[in-house]
Amino acid sequence: MTMPSQPKLLNHSRNG
Repeated sequence: MTMPSQPKLLNHSRNG
């Protein structure tokens, strides 16, 4: 979680 501004993008990357 380096960019709290785009948590959705990070979450998707981890989920995908």
